[in-house]
Amino acid sequence: MESSGTAQRAVLGSPTVGLGGESGWFRKLPLRRDVPQLCSMADGIDFGWCRPEPVPMRIHQIAMHVASLDATEVFYREVVGARFVARFDPPGLLFFDFEGVRVLFETGGEGTGNSILYLWTDDLDARVADLDAKGVTFVHPPQAVHKDVDGTFGPAGETEWMAFFEDPNGNTVALATRRK
Repeated sequence: MESSGTAQRAVLGSPTVGLGGESGWFRKLPLRRDVPQLCSMADGIDFGWCRPEPVPMRIHQIAMHVASLDATEVFYREVVGARFVARFDPPGLLFFDFEGVRVLFETGGEGTGNSILYLWTDDLDARVADLDAKGVTFVHPPQAVHKDVDGTFGPAGETEWMAFFEDPNGNTVALATRRK
């Protein structure tokens, strides 16, 4: 860092930049040399902090805790119809693929029921009927949950519909779709 009067000025390319001198009253941020930097400028004053441009991401994997791998495997493979990927037991890991998003079900650790898995379906009524025929009990039947007037989550004017049920471990699972 170079000192300019009473203010600190960042030197791009230094390992870290921050405000407040060496004590860093503003958290020092590491600079990534492989990502273009955006620097804050206000009234021509360089406040000395830079951050990398956001890097696009997609969800790669979601983890859910379960009590029984056997019941979970049967339920998601045979009832829900998810694509089975792998099982490693021990240590108690079960993987399914949902259109490119991997879901890990694992035993041990935190309790079950701590997350909701939302599954997209183009035909909510047909999917609900299929699961109902397989013995799934819905805790909330299909219902409109959001009228997307301005198109925040998809085409304007459509309504998001969901139906909720629980897997054998007490985890909440939702089926979701949009309707005009």
